[in-house]
Amino acid sequence: ERIVQNLTRLLDPSALRTRCDLVAKDVKVRAADAVYYPDVVVRCGERLPGTTLVLTDPCLIVEVLSPGTQRTDRREKRPAYCSIPAMQTYAIVDQRWRHVERYWRNGRGGWDYEEIANDGEVAIDCPTSIRLTLDDIYRDTDVPDRPLRRLRERVAAPYGAASPTAVPSTGDDATR
Repeated sequence: ERIVQNLTRLLDPSALRTRCDLVAKDVKVRAADAVYYPDVVVRCGERLPGTTLVLTDPCLIVEVLSPGTQRTDRREKRPAYCSIPAMQTYAIVDQRWRHVERYWRNGRGGWDYEEIANDGEVAIDCPTSIRLTLDDIYRDTDVPDRPLRRLRERVAAPYGAASPTAVPSTGDDATR
């Protein structure tokens, strides 16, 4: 819950400046043929009625992993969310380690991927281009750094692929 609160606090000023809607936990998103409850959602465009319960055009979705949802967040929700035309960024925030997986629309019709760990920054393209530090995302939590030996560089997954392809480690497991 603290991570969601931190993300909301960090994203809210940008959303307010651009007149975008920022919602945490209380709205559904229709993606592909399913409906999900993301942890944090930003949607830009015409104001929706206050009675709107289901969004179809978010530009940013953030999911905070839990042991019970991590497979769904990565394998089911990611391709569904990436099929939404308005989506710009999908971020998966780990609550066991200081680690974020970021997927973003690359402008060439596909999606790129990166892992950010420990003291890095996460680029967010919506509502405006901002960078969130992992220190700010994990503020007031006791989430430890992720051991770097466990990380591997990744390459962008083809659009619609189930998961990114791992690149064999060269022995230096530093992240971007």
